[in-house]
Amino acid sequence: MDKSAPECLEKNMELIPCSNEFKCLEDGYAAIRLSRQFGTDLFTCVNAEPWRCQHAIHYGYSYFCLCPVFIHIARDIKKISAVVAEGVLKTNSV
Repeated sequence: MDKSAPECLEKNMELIPCSNEFKCLEDGYAAIRLSRQFGTDLFTCVNAEPWRCQHAIHYGYSYFCLCPVFIHIARDIKKISAVVAEGVLKTNSV
C-alpha cells in the first residue's frame, strides 16, 4: 500500500455506510485472516452474525463479503501473506 492508501480508505469508510461500524476490520484484521478467498474479489464473511451485515450475501452454505473496504484491505493482506509464505518456504528448503 502506498502512503495515500490509508487516507483513501478512511475517506471510503466515511462514504460507505456500514451497520456494523466496520467491526470486521478491528482486532488486527482477524476477520481477514480467517476469511477464505475465492478468485480475486470474493471473501467469505466470518462475522458472528453475517445476516445482519448489509455487505454480506448468502450463497449456498456460506456468506460472502461484498464490502469494498474489506475487499481492498483483504486483497493486500492476502497478497502480502502469500509472498511471505513463499519466501519462508524457499528459505526452509535451502
